[in-house]
This record gives sequence, C-alpha cells and structure tokens, in this order.
Amino acid sequence: MFSDQIQISNITLLNSPSWNVHPVYSSNILIQGLTILAPMVPISPNTDGINLDSCTNVRIEDCYIVSIASRAVIALGSEMSGGIQDVRAEDILAINSESGIRIKTAVGRGGF
Repeated sequence: MFSDQIQISNITLLNSPSWNVHPVYSSNILIQGLTILAPMVPISPNTDGINLDSCTNVRIEDCYIVSIASRAVIALGSEMSGGIQDVRAEDILAINSESGIRIKTAVGRGGF
C-alpha cells in the first residue's frame, strides 16, 4: 500500500487462497513474467490473479495466469475505490472464459 516504483517479476504463485497480487494506492508499477496458478472454486472462493486498487501508471506484461473460476480475462470495476482510465490490453489469449473484457459497476463504487 501507498508505494511508488514497484517491480514484481519472474515469480510463480501457486494455489493462493484468495487474490494473488493486490497493489493498493500505489504508482509506477511493473508486473512482469508472473506465473499464477489458482485453485478451483471449492478450494478457494476468489482466485483473482492481479487486482489493482487505486493505482496509477501500471504495466502488466508477459504473465501466464490460470484461474478456473475466472469469468473474464480482464475485469474493470467491482472492488475499486477510484476511477479507470487509459487502459490498453494486447496479445491476450483467453481459453474457456465467459467474456474477454467485463465492465462491472455498482452504485457507490468507483469515481469515473
């Protein structure tokens, strides 16, 4: 939380019981070369790979994420306290996902 100039790279996260990577109120973040292998739903109810919360200037690249419970490859919204802007996604392979990009909204959440 509240960090600047963060690099998370070249690690494997296996069977986390909840969110795997969750930067909060941070900026200038590089997430690179991660392998995230999440357990199935009965074992863990929420196996999000990378959750950004109120962060700025974030780059995620060359990651391999497997989450059996994933509904969307990229989900914007839901558990957030700020807004979303200037998002770019490219070269993504999605297999057996309900949607490629999902925008989730609720009254009282997020700014813009």
